[in-house]
This record gives sequence, C-alpha cells and structure tokens, in this order.
Amino acid sequence: MKKLLFLLALFASACTSATQEKFSLTGNSHDIPDGSIAYLYDYLLKEVIDSVVVESNSFRFDTEVAEYPRLVSLYSSHAPEDERNIWLENKPLTLDASQTPLYSSTVQGSATEDLYHAHRKDLDTTDSYDIRMEKRMAFVESHPNSTISTWILSYNKIVFGKDRTQALYDGLNEEQQQNAYGKVVSDYLAMAVEPEVGEEYVDFSMTDTTGQSLKLSEHLSKITLLEFWSSSCYPCRAENPNLVKTYKKYHAQGFEVFAVSTDRDKKKWQGAIEEDGLPWLHVSDLEPFNNQAKIMYGVKGIPDNFLIDESGTIIARNLRGEKLTQTIAKLLGGTD
Repeated sequence: MKKLLFLLALFASACTSATQEKFSLTGNSHDIPDGSIAYLYDYLLKEVIDSVVVESNSFRFDTEVAEYPRLVSLYSSHAPEDERNIWLENKPLTLDASQTPLYSSTVQGSATEDLYHAHRKDLDTTDSYDIRMEKRMAFVESHPNSTISTWILSYNKIVFGKDRTQALYDGLNEEQQQNAYGKVVSDYLAMAVEPEVGEEYVDFSMTDTTGQSLKLSEHLSKITLLEFWSSSCYPCRAENPNLVKTYKKYHAQGFEVFAVSTDRDKKKWQGAIEEDGLPWLHVSDLEPFNNQAKIMYGVKGIPDNFLIDESGTIIARNLRGEKLTQTIAKLLGGTD
C-alpha cells in the first residue's frame, strides 16, 4: 500500500511538473489602452501566431508553438512600432512594462532570453561592424548547444559566407542543426554556389511583377547584367539613371539587364520600377534575407551585380557608372 501511494505521489508530481512546463506569457503595460490588440509575430514563419485583447492594462498568451526556444516579436495595435523581441521557452514567462515602453520591458522566466540580452549587451560595447560580426561568430563557437547560435547563423549566413557558415554549423550539436533555424542554414549551404569572376553563372527562376516565372538562362543576351537592388537602397536608386541611359543605348546591340529585387513589399518594388522608369526585366521572391538568387550568388549587400557574357561566363562584378558603360561599349564593339 505504501509503495502504491508513493508511486501515485510521483505520478502526481510528474503531472504537476508537466503542467508547469507549458508556455504562457503574462504581461502588463502602462501605455497600451484597454481594448487594444496585442500580437505575437513569428519571425521564422513570417506571420502573426496569436493575438489577445488587452484588459486592465494586462494580457496573457497561451500560444501553441511548434518548437522552443522561438524568437517572436510582441507589439500592439495601439503602437505597432513599439515592439519587444522575446525568446519564448516552454514555460511560464512574465513581462513587465508598467514603468517603461514595451520595447524596454523586462521579461522573466526564459534562460534563452537572458543569454540573448547578455549577448546584445556585449555587441553594444562597440560600433564597429566588423567587430560585431566577429563577436557573433565567437558566440556561435562558444555556445554550440544554444538555439541563439543557430538563429545567429540563419540571420547572418550570407554575410558570414558559405565557408565560414559551414564551419560554424558543423560545430553545433545535432539538435541545433536539426531545429527550425538549423534547417534554414542547411538549406542555404545546399543552395549557395557563390560563383566568382571567370566561372559559369548559376541559373535560377523567379517571378516578375505580374507573377510570371522568368528563368535567367532564357533571357541571356550577348551581354547580361544580373543586377541586385531594392526600392529602399539609396545607392541603387542613385545609379538607376546611369543604367537606364546605358540600357537604352546598347540594348538593341545585345545588352540585357535582369534585375533581382530584395524587397519585401511588392507595392514598393513596383513603385520604384515605375518611378525610376526601369525598362528591363524584373524579378523578386520578396524575401530580403533569404532571397534565392542572393544566396546562390553570395550577395552580402546591395547594390551588387554580375556581368555575364553570351557563353555564360561571369566576366565582371559590381561595375557602376562610367566604368560599366565603357565595359559594355568595348564588349559590344561600340564607343562611348
């Protein structure tokens, strides 16, 4: 009988622990009015995964998340720009914004959240871009069991480059390699080719502004400029008048432009095309960080471009202005 009671007690304790180990987020805010909607946005899924009504300056989420830890953004309909990134864990979390804006609120209950903010604090000790990148890599190397490491890799993979990303990925434990962020990294490693000048171009298909799929290989001309840009890229937009002039002058002789936008917003992409009067081919998958062509070609920043000859060989990279025009003129046997 005593043994049975002991086993029942253990079972009850296990059930209690299991009940406790379930995600919830309880929060309060002094400046989000009652009746406002609080949202949780999943960066990986790129969608809102839950919403609740704020009552008595408080809210509570009991969201079902497929995998923990998970990075989400919390914001409200009252002030969408005031958002707070949070690392969710499968346990009760609390958020206190009773004295602060939401973005600087305090979150308790998540060890991943605590580690992430310690890392952010370390990054804030320098304004150097290169040093910050080195600190991110160092974090991944020293935390092979942390989902934050896999997330850092998934977010910075193109900037790190294929070789460095592969080395850092190989250093992660198996669980991290196989989680949702690890899958993003492994897909990148399988896709990234990063051809160099003198090597053959990499073919791909992407949709244009009407939704029609365009394949690069089907639009190669004597000379083709594979151009990477976006509507929000000031240097890209500043270069467009020069490129339009060159295109109009040499298009009939065999010069083509195949432009890949890294925009997220289709309307802004289309608006920039119309505003700048860009007459060439345009494609995008509306994925600024995981753009397929950007990954394939190892484009770390924009503007960037690849000049491809009629044999499919990349003959130059990142030509701009007068240098691009002179190169096109020389290749097509004209003068500028």
